[in-house]
Amino acid sequence: ETPASSARYLSHFVPLVSVTDGPSGSYIGVRGEAVYIPPSPCLPVDTCGAGDAYASGFLYGILRGVSDLKDLGTLAARTAAVVVGQQGTRLSVQDAVDLAESFAFHLDNSAI
Repeated sequence: ETPASSARYLSHFVPLVSVTDGPSGSYIGVRGEAVYIPPSPCLPVDTCGAGDAYASGFLYGILRGVSDLKDLGTLAARTAAVVVGQQGTRLSVQDAVDLAESFAFHLDNSAI
């Protein structure tokens, strides 16, 4: 019925699930619980690629060992916001560098 209830339900069948809710944020489901992730601020230009960008930030966080679900979701939301804030799905080199640097700062200052 809702993204939160979907995340809770699906988390009974898989170890970790994320359900996005567009400009309203997203939910990460684990063991029957759903953690709300607020959207990262941006001025939307083009939503094409937002889901793929969110997934790439999510997977990047997992591969970097992020265990805090709020931190993991924040990385995913920030990645999606950068893509949504531009025309087209490909990041410029400078946007990719800025995003990577913000991840490094975030990872260094998080509760990993």
